[in-house]
Amino acid sequence: MSMFLPPFEGRLSRRQYWIGNLILIGFGLLAAGILIVAFIVSGGVLAEERSTGEKQLSMALVIAILIPWSALVVKRTKDLDFPLWTVAICLGAVVLDLLMDLAGVRYLSGLSGWFAAILFVLNVVWSVGVLGFVRGTAGPNRHGPDPLVPA
Repeated sequence: MSMFLPPFEGRLSRRQYWIGNLILIGFGLLAAGILIVAFIVSGGVLAEERSTGEKQLSMALVIAILIPWSALVVKRTKDLDFPLWTVAICLGAVVLDLLMDLAGVRYLSGLSGWFAAILFVLNVVWSVGVLGFVRGTAGPNRHGPDPLVPA
C-alpha cells in the first residue's frame, strides 16, 4: 500500500506500477458504477450533457484517484531516473483535461478539443508505453535501491 501514499520516495518496478494501476482502475470502475446506479435510482437520466452535480461527483472521483496515481507516476519516474519535471507535464496534462471537461470542452471539437485530445493521447503513451514497459535504471540510482534487487 505504500506505493500509493506520499511521501513520494523510493522507486517502483514495472510490475508494481501495473499492479497499482490495476487496483486504481478497479476502484475507479467500482466507484463509477456505484455513482451511476445511485444517479439512476435517484430519478436521474443519463444524458448527453451532464449536470453540475454529476460533474462535481466525477471530479471528486478523479481527484480521489489522482493522488495515489501521482505517487505511482512519481516513483516509477524515479526508477527510470528521469527528471521530475516530466511528472509535472504528465500531471499538468491530467489537470488541464479535468478543467477542460468542467468547462464543457469536447474532444475533437474546435481547436481546444483537438488540443485536449492530443494531450490525452500523449499522456496515455507516456503512462503506458514509457512508464509501463521501459525497464528502470539497473542498480541503485539517486532515488534509492533497485526495486528488482531483493533487499
